[in-house]
Parts: sequence; C-alpha cells; structure tokens
Amino acid sequence: AVKVSRDINWRNFWICFSIASGQIGFGYPSSIIGVTLGQPSFLLYMGLIDEQGVEAPNAASLIGSMNGVFQVTTHHSVKWTPKLTVGKAGAVFGALASSWTNDRFGRKAAIRFCAALSIVGGTILCASQDVGMFIAFGFLLAREVGGFYPSVSHLLFEVTAE
Repeated sequence: AVKVSRDINWRNFWICFSIASGQIGFGYPSSIIGVTLGQPSFLLYMGLIDEQGVEAPNAASLIGSMNGVFQVTTHHSVKWTPKLTVGKAGAVFGALASSWTNDRFGRKAAIRFCAALSIVGGTILCASQDVGMFIAFGFLLAREVGGFYPSVSHLLFEVTAE
C-alpha cells in the first residue's frame, strides 16, 4: 500500500498558488482581443472603418493579423495572410528563448524577464497609434506568453519536489 502524507508544506503551496495565479497573464491578452476588435471606436481609431462604418479595403486582413497575434486559430471568414503567424512566431520564439534563459539565469529570473516584457509589451500595445504598432507589440506580448509557459512549468515542478 502507498502511504499518503497529510503534511502540507504551506510555503510551497503559497508559492505554487501565486505562480499559478500569475498565469492570468497568459489568457488576458487572448480574451480581451475579441472584445477590442468588436468595438467600432477602436476600428475607427485604427483606420479600419470610416465615419460611416464602411470597412477599409484591407480591413479584413488587418483585423485577421491583429487577431492572429493573440489567437492560435482565426475565424474562418478571415483570409490567411503572412501576418497571421506573427503571434505564433512570437510565442515560439519565447518558448525557445526561455530554454536558454532558464538554464543561464534560472527559473525565477526567466519569469521576471517575461513579467517585465509583459508589462512593457502590454503597456505599449494599449498605447498603439496604428495597426503596425499594435502587431509589433503584440509580437512582444506573444513572446512573453510563450516564455512564461515553460518557465512557470519548470519552476512549479522544482518547487513541488521540495
């Protein structure tokens, strides 16, 4: 029979709980983009529609690109463009770079680095003046999300093993 220990290491529990709660940073950019792209005021500000609500000629592909920065899949009505892979490329780059960062500087430093990128990328993304800036800093935010996944997973495994 396997003996189950009822002792709980509360320090490790709260560390894991805090780190896992911080993963809200993963889902927030993905959840907010759908609401943002549905706001006429945002579309007007970015020049994707005019005052009468008529779409710009390239609006569908730009909206798809903006959505693609955050989403793994896009809506079937949006035509595929090379820009749709920007977010995926950012996440892949972040995941690959996190391997080196984790080994070189440690898990906590890698998570701090991703958190700093998240703050900078999210702040500038919110202040975007045009679609190009939105997509570029969406890449930075996607890099953060891609880097967080392996770093947090490794740190949680190491902390729970204590």
